[in-house]
Amino acid sequence: MESNLRLNKYLTIMLGIIFVLGVFVIYQAKTINKLKNKQTSEFFLETKLKRDQSTAKTLKSLKELMDNGNISKEVRVIAASKYINIAVATNNENLIELLLKNKGYEEVVTIITDDRVRVFMKHHKSLSESELNEIRDTVMSVTKIEAIEVELK
Repeated sequence: MESNLRLNKYLTIMLGIIFVLGVFVIYQAKTINKLKNKQTSEFFLETKLKRDQSTAKTLKSLKELMDNGNISKEVRVIAASKYINIAVATNNENLIELLLKNKGYEEVVTIITDDRVRVFMKHHKSLSESELNEIRDTVMSVTKIEAIEVELK
């Protein structure tokens, strides 16, 4: 009888320890998940900020060239052309991001260069072929660029 009491007490203590460890593991998993989500959100904010700062700096430099009377007309025309291309690309980046967010994608950053579009997306699992096609179709409908890279974060 006494050995049964000791066994029950031992089992109760062990179950208590297992319960506490289980709660601790769940808490740790939630903390890690929150940290990953924060890091992912920071990636998107930092990437957009760097992209926008770089674009603003480039546009400012091109505007200075266009307004400089000491520079040949040919160089000013080239600067104006590049300025327009970057302004259009910036508008297209924002439009693609808006369209993809409207399709249910949580976080999106688009970077357009002359011949390539990079799309960074927050997504918890790999994309299906139909999702990739939807993203590519959206990008191509806006940019007409076929070289599209989609990267999940």
